[in-house]
Amino acid sequence: MLRYAKAAEFQTRGLVHFHTLLRLDGCGPDDPEAIVPRRPRPPTRTWPTP
Repeated sequence: MLRYAKAAEFQTRGLVHFHTLLRLDGCGPDDPEAIVPRRPRPPTRTWPTP
């Protein structure tokens, strides 16, 4: 699911400056409005100490 917000502001030199905030969420298979958390990272490999 893509959600976004944008804003525009005038700078003192007369130009328009745009801001955009994007948010990409996963969708739940049963509830499309539910936010699905990110999958946990796999554990890092540790080497045995001699």
